[in-house]
Amino acid sequence: MRVIGDMGAFADELLARIGRARTRVDIECFIIRDDRLGQSLAAALSAAAARGVVCRVLYDPLGCRTTPRRFFQALAASGVAVRRFGWIGALVLGKLRRKPAARDHGRVIVIDDAAFTGGHAWGDEWLPAARDGQGWHDVCCGVEGPLVDDFAELFEQHWRQSLHETDIADYVGVPRDGRRLVSDAPVKRSVVLGRYLEAIAAARRRVWIANAYFYPPPSLLDALLEAGRRGVEVKIIVPGVSDVPFIRAAARAEYRRWMAAGLELWEYQRVVMHSKYALVDDAWCLIGTFNANVVSVAFAIEVALFSHDRADTSAVADQMLKDFASSRRVDSAWLDRMGFWRRLGNRIASWVMRAANLLLPRHPAPLPASGEGEADERVRVDRAL
Repeated sequence: MRVIGDMGAFADELLARIGRARTRVDIECFIIRDDRLGQSLAAALSAAAARGVVCRVLYDPLGCRTTPRRFFQALAASGVAVRRFGWIGALVLGKLRRKPAARDHGRVIVIDDAAFTGGHAWGDEWLPAARDGQGWHDVCCGVEGPLVDDFAELFEQHWRQSLHETDIADYVGVPRDGRRLVSDAPVKRSVVLGRYLEAIAAARRRVWIANAYFYPPPSLLDALLEAGRRGVEVKIIVPGVSDVPFIRAAARAEYRRWMAAGLELWEYQRVVMHSKYALVDDAWCLIGTFNANVVSVAFAIEVALFSHDRADTSAVADQMLKDFASSRRVDSAWLDRMGFWRRLGNRIASWVMRAANLLLPRHPAPLPASGEGEADERVRVDRAL
């Protein structure tokens, strides 16, 4: 697994790979904009389709609500298969009918024999400021080898679900060399949340999390606080600049309580931090799209690749250290300088999020047993710890 924290370089690599693609290009993304980066993607896909590559795009209508329909119509006219993941109203209708309904917040990219996931999307927000973008910071990963088959299978599952050919459901890939690809359906038990809780419960030295929309579900918060009480170093990086200031405000209202319980809080500076990744000890890491708040868990499909491979965890640790260096640690003095009206607004936002936790309870889901491979993975984790 390669850890990629430079979003300009990430976009350039993907566009170059599409330009060399021979057999397939599958792009699943919550956001695809009709701007310079989105147009670059469209041009690369159209050129690939023209030379006989099978190209497919799966997008979410909520994430792409500002993208004109003609953008996707032109893409389809060029030979690219294009689907949207249902329609926005299906989310409410499905919940009223007590059936799984979702927004597709996942990112799954398969280009020939390579696959990628992470928080990146196809909009100028992710282009560096030096290239007239907004310079959003994100973290993604790339893989090759047998794990690419799992990414391809997951894309197929979401492709079918987009037209209701199959029910919306979790995806759990097989263990492959200490790595596993999973995807959540928005049901009451979350596979990704379960992986977080298992790893945190086993932590002995450190739990480092970077998450763009951090207001953790009660079970995740309890696990973090318990880890802090037993002496584990718990550090959380959240955005100092956010495209969703409501969640940032809600979290800020809880900073003192979380800090008093032993959590270190860091705010990423200067640009929007959109990352969703984590590290536990030297034995577990995760990169994906998972937003650590109950609203996202309740309504969105998420994708995560987690790994027990030491080279992967080392690479994630290196990226985390870079992100800490670009962050400011929250302290009481900084909180004391916050004005009354700002504190009141933060508290109101937190009340809303607490109400969401009560109204949308979400719990961890265990991994299904999968035979010998599952046992091998448990042995590997035990030895790593």
